[in-house]
Amino acid sequence: MNKDKLRIKLIEEKISQDAYSLEDDRTETYCLDSSYGKWSVYYSERGLRTNEKHFESESEACEYLLSELMEDETCHL
Repeated sequence: MNKDKLRIKLIEEKISQDAYSLEDDRTETYCLDSSYGKWSVYYSERGLRTNEKHFESESEACEYLLSELMEDETCHL
């Protein structure tokens, strides 16, 4: 899975677009980030990255973010 496929899946699953960011760091959201060829998923809270996980591939990071958003009932519309 890549970011484009993840975006489609999140819409299909009725995950609020305010609950995540696939492009930039926004506050009070789950974020997907790519730096130096590595991928990170974290929750951005008051400028801090909490529960940050690192991945070798885009696919692993996207799958993890999807599972986090699906499990968090506050993210569903």
